Amino acid sequence: MSHDPINPAWPEDLPLRAAMAESPTSASAFSRHLERSLQLRVDYVLEGGVQRGGDRVRINLQLIDAHEDVHLWADSYLQRTARRMTRDPEAYDLFIRGREARNRGEPREAAELQERAVAEDPGFLAAFAEAAQVHALVYQAERTPERAEAARRAAERAAELDPGAEDAQLAMGFYLYRVEGDYPAALDWLGRAAGSLRGDAGYRAGTALVERRVGRWRSALASFEAAATLSPGNHIYARELGGTLLRMRRYAEAETWLQECVSTAPDPDTCQYLLGLLSWMRDGSPDEWRALEDAYSRWQLDMSRGDFRSALATLDDSETPHVTLAVWYPGELLAAWVYEALGDSARALESYTAAASILELQIAEGPADERHHQALGLAYAGLGRRTDALRESIAAVDRRPVERDALLGPVHLFALAAVHARLGNTEEALTALEQLLTIPSTFSATQLRSHFLLAPLQPDTGFLGLLDREPGRVF
Repeated sequence: MSHDPINPAWPEDLPLRAAMAESPTSASAFSRHLERSLQLRVDYVLEGGVQRGGDRVRINLQLIDAHEDVHLWADSYLQRTARRMTRDPEAYDLFIRGREARNRGEPREAAELQERAVAEDPGFLAAFAEAAQVHALVYQAERTPERAEAARRAAERAAELDPGAEDAQLAMGFYLYRVEGDYPAALDWLGRAAGSLRGDAGYRAGTALVERRVGRWRSALASFEAAATLSPGNHIYARELGGTLLRMRRYAEAETWLQECVSTAPDPDTCQYLLGLLSWMRDGSPDEWRALEDAYSRWQLDMSRGDFRSALATLDDSETPHVTLAVWYPGELLAAWVYEALGDSARALESYTAAASILELQIAEGPADERHHQALGLAYAGLGRRTDALRESIAAVDRRPVERDALLGPVHLFALAAVHARLGNTEEALTALEQLLTIPSTFSATQLRSHFLLAPLQPDTGFLGLLDREPGRVF
């Protein structure tokens, strides 16, 4: 796992339960309780009823103690009829295997299996919808036009087969969210499924992810809270609740949820990382990162403490880029910052030059990616290439402004502020930083006061006055 030097990783592959197929959990629970009731013979009675509405079937079951006339257990299962599924056993097998691959965290394999399923049955709506979701997940990581086209094609086919199906609505919503970045349109599609899925934890959490992008922070918080209530003990919802509250600078509440995540998650490193970010924003030192073995977390901790030689020792593989949803940093860029802090201008220049070459190639080969422009702006600033640095940094902000993406936009705004600071544009740097402190973000006055990328501003009275005057609003 790797983390962002100036922004945490925000893994968004929530286990959104597809409304595209019968819930395995519900089906297995039904089987278990039915088996138990049969074994209990006449001492207990299993009652049930079936309600049909359109293409949906609701099964209501209750287990009753025949002697005491006491309800021991009751549940309800909503299933879709076969119109959205398939009668082709090979296609269905591929579909199930694809869903299993996705649940294992293997979306590329899942996408391949779903494509085989729809090739076997071109009318298999659920498989088209699932294919759209997993293609979109992969696109977030690789951002290739081929993957974007595959996600679009699958989502549109699902909507063509039945635009009123929750499967198609979710598929189109998450295609627009993950691939197109059209968050208002994504919310519109997801909203169409709200009537039947409002009580689904995964749906509420998935909607919250999009609400957060459009800056609807309180609504996103309420949606995550609903998900956590519907699925108590779910460490992913605890993590996202904590991360959302952290950006809203509600530190005490954020810490409670993140501590719960650390205690329940099978791999608590991301939650531990967010706790470190919380301590950096609130207290000025990300000491919680001491518990992490991740090299980038230790690198950030060393940089925040001014222990630059230790930070340099951590960068044992400078050829490995550091990639998250927010940034794409070559190891050479991280090394350049360390060498510069150590006063080794020759090695810093060499590293900045190498980083710029890598990023120029990434941009030339495409596809367009604001993360490459952001990092190249920082590299050019280190090389003193004033015009080029501003061009690239502004390009990153223009491609993902705060107004369009309230979650990741602040990261690019901070990078622009750092470039302005490096180039001596103090007034422009302060304008950007003031905006950061008045919106939800992963930046605070306490943290910015000693941030290594803002070192040129630290003696400036205007900078210090801003931090004293605007410590960061709580939302």
